Amino acid sequence: MSAKNYSDPEKMPPDSSLNEPQSVYGSGIDRSDVEWWNEISEQDQQAIEKGLSDIEAGRTIPHSEMRKRYKKWL
Repeated sequence: MSAKNYSDPEKMPPDSSLNEPQSVYGSGIDRSDVEWWNEISEQDQQAIEKGLSDIEAGRTIPHSEMRKRYKKWL
């Protein structure tokens, strides 16, 4: 039996655990209902919340810019 390829989100089953991170990100749901959220440290939760706040506020740097900045290490 071959493994299913779910690289296309449209082909993923609706109850797939692969959907879990997507369903949490930016959805405004109570993260305490998400199993993995309760298993990470408070410090990690705060870091994720800060990152999401930065995204919502537009405090981001495009990937292409970061590649330029870190070119000597890549």
